[in-house]
Amino acid sequence: QSAEAAEALRKATVLLDGLTASEPTNDDYREQRAVIANTRAMVLEDQGQLKAAEAVYREAIELLDELAKRFPTVSEHRTKAAVARNNLAVLMENDGRLDEAEKLQRRNLALWEELAAGDAGNPDHRSKVALTVDNLASLLEKSGRKAEAEQSLRRAAELRKSLTEDFPNTTYYFVKLAEALGNWSK
Repeated sequence: QSAEAAEALRKATVLLDGLTASEPTNDDYREQRAVIANTRAMVLEDQGQLKAAEAVYREAIELLDELAKRFPTVSEHRTKAAVARNNLAVLMENDGRLDEAEKLQRRNLALWEELAAGDAGNPDHRSKVALTVDNLASLLEKSGRKAEAEQSLRRAAELRKSLTEDFPNTTYYFVKLAEALGNWSK
């Protein structure tokens, strides 16, 4: 299936190349290229091509960071870059490059906290803060920094709890709270 996915992404890239050739400054095409790159990197990672996947994640991040700088009021560029950065951080974590992964996750945490503070009514940003804190806890645990990991797990549980209080009809937040509490109790 990953070969089929790679072929579908190759075709999408060829189509996008044709569109980009006719309109090289079209920013929608740049965003689409970044989304394709992020997906392509996931496929490469699944195929065990970690160096290639890392390079393609970096390409996606670079494109999205560039768009975020050019259009600072469009938070979608920053959120997509954070997703690609998270994917790269997970790749690095799995490859044992914990310090690099931690830097990427801390950058993501700052971004999600900024977005959550600027749009308190959007629970997704708050949920991403909790997810990133969970990811950091995993990295800290693997780095042997148990006290920091526990502190992060506690913070993630508190963030999840506040989401259940503010959005009591959203089952997803209760499930995530249960997972956070389960992680914390280990």
